[in-house]
Amino acid sequence: MSARTAVITGGANGIGLAIARRFLAAEFNVVIADVDDQALDAARALDAGRLVTVVADVGDPEAMERVRRVAVDAFGSVEVLCANAGIGGSSPVSAAADLDRWHRVWDVNVFGVVHSINAFLPELRASGGHIFITASRTGLVATPYTGAYGASKFAVVALGEMLAAELAEAGDDVAVTLLCPGAVRTELASHGAAGADADPRQAAVHAERWKTAISADELAEHVHHALTTRQRYVITHPVTIDWMRDRLEAVAEDARRGPTVVGES
Repeated sequence: MSARTAVITGGANGIGLAIARRFLAAEFNVVIADVDDQALDAARALDAGRLVTVVADVGDPEAMERVRRVAVDAFGSVEVLCANAGIGGSSPVSAAADLDRWHRVWDVNVFGVVHSINAFLPELRASGGHIFITASRTGLVATPYTGAYGASKFAVVALGEMLAAELAEAGDDVAVTLLCPGAVRTELASHGAAGADADPRQAAVHAERWKTAISADELAEHVHHALTTRQRYVITHPVTIDWMRDRLEAVAEDARRGPTVVGES
C-alpha cells in the first residue's frame, strides 16, 4: 500500500510545520505550501525523501490549483488537506478599521480555506480523505479586541460545519475536522501578543491567554489522533467548552425576553 499524502498550507512555520513533522514521522508524503520562500528553505531540512514544498499564496485560487497539480504529480493522490494558512489581525472592532488589513486577513484566513477546498475536494472525494481546517477557540466564542482575526475564525468554523453537513448528506466519505485550539506558542501568536501593546485591553487578553498556551507539537498530536477518530472538533483547552456553554445559555436567556412567535417551535 502506497503512503498517504498530506497537503499543508502555511506549513513552513508554527502549527503547519509541526503538523508536517508529525505526518512525516507517520510515514506520510507531505506537500508544504507557503508564501514564505525563506521559511520553506528551512522546512526542506525535514526532507525524508517524502517532502515537496511549493511557494503559494492561498489567497490566489490559481496558486492553490498549482499546488494540487504538484501534489498529484509527485505522489499520485491526496488523502489529507490541512487548510492551515493564516495571519493575525487583532484590533478593537469599536476602533476605526484598517480596511486594507481586514481584506488581507479575510483573503488568507477565509478565502484561503475556500480556495484550498475548491482545489482539493475532488481528490479527497476520490480518496475518502480528511480535511483539517485551522480555526481557533476565537471562532467558537467571540473574544473582544480580536477584530478581523476573530471574525475570520468564526467564518471558517461555519464554513467547516456546512461543508461537513453537505458531504455527509451527499454520502461522501470525507471527514472534516475543525481545529479550535486555545493559545498555541507560535511566531504568529507571539507577534499578536507584541502587537497588542497599542491597546492595553487587547494586551491583557493576550497575556491571560498566553499563560495556558500549548506547543505546536502538542496540537499536531491532536491532529494525528483525529485522523483515526475522525472527530469534528479538536478543542485543546477544556475551558473553551465552558465558555461555549455560557455563551449559548446567555443567548437562550436573552431570546426568552422577546415575544413568542406564534407557529414557531
